[in-house]
Amino acid sequence: MNRTLVAVFGIVSSLASGLSAQIVVQATTQSELVTAVGDQVVGVPIGTDVSNGIVQEVAPQTPLGGMARFEFAHDGGGLSTLPLTLTVREQLAGGVAGTTPVASTIAQQLQIAITSTVVIPVRVTIQCSTASGNPTCTSYASRVEFANHRDAVAQFCLLPHPDPSQCVGQTWTHDAVLDDEGLQFTTVGAGSAGGALLQCALTGIGTDWSIRIDATTDCVFESRDLPCGTTLTGTVGAGLLGMTIEDESEPDYALVFIGEGHGEWPTQFGCDLYVPYFTIVPFPIDGTSGTVTFPTPITPAILWFQGGTVNISTATVHLSNALRLVCP
Repeated sequence: MNRTLVAVFGIVSSLASGLSAQIVVQATTQSELVTAVGDQVVGVPIGTDVSNGIVQEVAPQTPLGGMARFEFAHDGGGLSTLPLTLTVREQLAGGVAGTTPVASTIAQQLQIAITSTVVIPVRVTIQCSTASGNPTCTSYASRVEFANHRDAVAQFCLLPHPDPSQCVGQTWTHDAVLDDEGLQFTTVGAGSAGGALLQCALTGIGTDWSIRIDATTDCVFESRDLPCGTTLTGTVGAGLLGMTIEDESEPDYALVFIGEGHGEWPTQFGCDLYVPYFTIVPFPIDGTSGTVTFPTPITPAILWFQGGTVNISTATVHLSNALRLVCP
């Protein structure tokens, strides 16, 4: 039986603000970027740096010649301020050359990394809108994968979809931390439109992705490292830190290590300690709340937390993943 332990801690802090940061956008093709209409093919080799943006398009001069277009752009980079918006656009349309239907195709995989010289809590918003054609005439899939350090990769709006209209205006929001390790996105797209049947000549399909990164006025918890028998999660709201420990061993005691740094130290219990702590806070195991107040002089802009549990009957000690708390 899984045991969930919940506690709420009040925190008083005096954290740095008003720092300027250099935001850097790096984008690299992870596969050959190919756009084609009929026999006209344009490609960008694997490993090409497209950090400043790219428009990759094949569009014959004839009005019914078809079109294939891939576009990546952003409104930041260099010495920049947030918000930062990145856009990725894929568009396909079939055509006709004389009386012959012409197909258009796209295949791409692009990796985008965003780094900052200053640690900043941010809110990532990913939005997708699609234009869907006749499924008889199109074959298409597009997605964005997001990864932040050791956070699980999330995928959005994978097509084809049983109901493509569900992707229109679909929005996903996630709180994260922007730093020198960076946020990473991978866009993947492949598809074709038109060809074979004359009725498919003018069929089109496409996706517009918008990735927006805003500085947030809220503190942000970020999970790091791997848990060992127990998991620690955190929430922030109304000046309070909410923490939850989940442990299947039904422990007798629980605690939270709190520190200003991060590392990896083996212990005799078979789990790693990740937080060089300056204090240990007993964690309520009966669902009650506790309060701990940090004196202003020792409150850093970044705090680290790690949970621990003890089961007396089995002589078992578990240590959780680490949580990094970053405040604006």
